[in-house]
Amino acid sequence: MEKPVLKNDIDVKIEGVQKITDNMSEVKEYALKTKEYYETLVYNDEQIKEAKDERASINKVVKKVADYRKDTVEKFNKPLEEFVKTAKETESILKEASNSIDVQVKKYEEEEKQNKKDECEELFNSLIGDLSELISFDKVFNPRWLNKTTKITEVEQEIKSAIDKVNKGLTAIKELNSEFETEVINTFLQDFDLSKAIMKNTQLKEQKERLAKTEVAKEETKQEVVKEMVSKPVEDVVDERDIIKSYTLKITANYTKLTALRKFMEINDIKFERVG
Repeated sequence: MEKPVLKNDIDVKIEGVQKITDNMSEVKEYALKTKEYYETLVYNDEQIKEAKDERASINKVVKKVADYRKDTVEKFNKPLEEFVKTAKETESILKEASNSIDVQVKKYEEEEKQNKKDECEELFNSLIGDLSELISFDKVFNPRWLNKTTKITEVEQEIKSAIDKVNKGLTAIKELNSEFETEVINTFLQDFDLSKAIMKNTQLKEQKERLAKTEVAKEETKQEVVKEMVSKPVEDVVDERDIIKSYTLKITANYTKLTALRKFMEINDIKFERVG
């Protein structure tokens, strides 16, 4: 099928619009005088029938004016309505033609972008080296790379810069000799922000120090309780139910605590013997 050609530019002219010849001004003058006349007229009871007739007569003129108005407007609007209808149909048809082309254009552009993205990923894989387990292509990918104005040499330079930044960051983290190195590296690899990673290391160190102080305080409290127990024998309370009983216990503790327990039992005259 041969491609259609619009031979002439779109041209719209309003021709043959006739001047409306009427005596509506005369009728309007009549209406004004009629209004003035009847606004000052007062009917008595005997003139009510005459008033109704006058009202009916005026209403007939009102209807006649309205009918002429509607008919005249319809005649003038008809060619305009036909033009508008044809113009809108033409717009719709041309839009459909444009959309059918648009689908193919967008499909081509998406394929073009995907091809360039694949090329960028291949370039990334060839440059990433030992960092392949730590950094994915999506982590460094910039949508701007898919623009036609962005050259592949620019993409290569940005990838190399990102790799260099990661290597320097990892080196700096290893030089911290932190016991939290794994956590710090994971923080750094989230967005390659070295300052944030170092802050993470500081937070972890402070957290550990707080926990250590808490454990020391707990241990000191325990030792004080043990010392108090060891230094003060339990007072004997006379109770008929307070008979001597024997129990076999297995006790697990460090040397210091076992020594304290032994001393406590000796002070309180609690008999004990090693079993097994």
